[in-house]
Amino acid sequence: MLHLKLSKSTNGLRGLIKVDISILIPTKNEELTIEQFVSWAFEGIEKLGVSGEVILADCSTDKTRELAVGLGAKVIDVPKSGLGFAYSYSRNYVSGKFVILGDADCTYDFREIGEFYSKFIEGYEFVMGSRLKGKIEKNSMPFLHRYFGTPFTTFVLSKLLGLPFSDIHCGMRGITKELLLKLPFNEKGWEYAPEMIIEATKLTNSFVEVPINFYKEPKNRISHFKRGKFAFLAPFKAGLGSLRVTLLHAADSLLKFSGLVSMVIGLTGATVLTFGPVVVGNFRLSLISQFGFVVLFNYGTISYMISRFLGLLYAGDKAAIRNLKNILNFNVISLTLFITTSLSIMYLTYLMVLLNNNHIEFTQLLERNIRYGNILFLVNQLFFVIFIFVLLLNLLDRKINMATQYE
Repeated sequence: MLHLKLSKSTNGLRGLIKVDISILIPTKNEELTIEQFVSWAFEGIEKLGVSGEVILADCSTDKTRELAVGLGAKVIDVPKSGLGFAYSYSRNYVSGKFVILGDADCTYDFREIGEFYSKFIEGYEFVMGSRLKGKIEKNSMPFLHRYFGTPFTTFVLSKLLGLPFSDIHCGMRGITKELLLKLPFNEKGWEYAPEMIIEATKLTNSFVEVPINFYKEPKNRISHFKRGKFAFLAPFKAGLGSLRVTLLHAADSLLKFSGLVSMVIGLTGATVLTFGPVVVGNFRLSLISQFGFVVLFNYGTISYMISRFLGLLYAGDKAAIRNLKNILNFNVISLTLFITTSLSIMYLTYLMVLLNNNHIEFTQLLERNIRYGNILFLVNQLFFVIFIFVLLLNLLDRKINMATQYE
């Protein structure tokens, strides 16, 4: 069933007029607040003096739909719950050029959507609301959400992806219909909130943040976080889900940073211990410590190379791939890997003979040679990882060339 009611500032039938703005809201059993919400939404459109519609992506089992339809809202039957699924399923029914998203629990005041519309008129394609920059009514947000969960996950996303937003969990946000139709919908539940931000800002540089006010839920309404079994775990699940989505989308940045840090620490530690043990307080760093630094360097190299590959894979920049291929010549890298591997095997054989001849006493000569061997193995591991990277680089270049031929 589809229903449409345009705001009083418009005349005519749907399909014969242009709809300026759509308010699209996922709903599930919101009969307690839906009438107030729909009234607020139409009032907000009226205040702008533009044509508009209110759309519910609904999977309710109560009277939410009937009440909303009675007030003129357009209702779309969504076959299953989930924030991401609701937006994905209902976006093709949107008529407006600009779309404002949010919740129907009246914690966001849709009578005040002027700031979002103004940003659209200025040319922005994605407009994020920020409760932390607006006014938050007392007792409207749980203590942990306000002072830990939201700031922490927002900090992680902003630092890893370089985004300027202060409140990634704010549900009230605006997006052009054109951009909304381009978005991928990998996450079907609450986790789509941060994914929308990440994917939208990949597709456009035209985004901005506006302050909004956040209010307490109406009396007797039960939050979705508190519904069902194990409801007390829902906020933690949502927070961890948001963190997972952020880390997945920032995998290249995260691996690059951690890889470089591991490489620097590993290389420094392994090199210093090549010249003998180092005493730090009550600890004596020697062969085992050096080997640990070698392993750390190896992990760092793998992480960094994967991050570079992911960056090239995301960008699909043929020129950058070919330039890197020229720098890291496959034949040169292969020959270098063969040489370092051969030297490593020869040196390992030498150490085994030396150990066999000194099996009673672990001499300083043997210890020194093992230190040198660790450095040699470090270099060999480095070129092995580079070899794998170059191999993947060539495969990626071939794939891009094949795709280009069929365009």
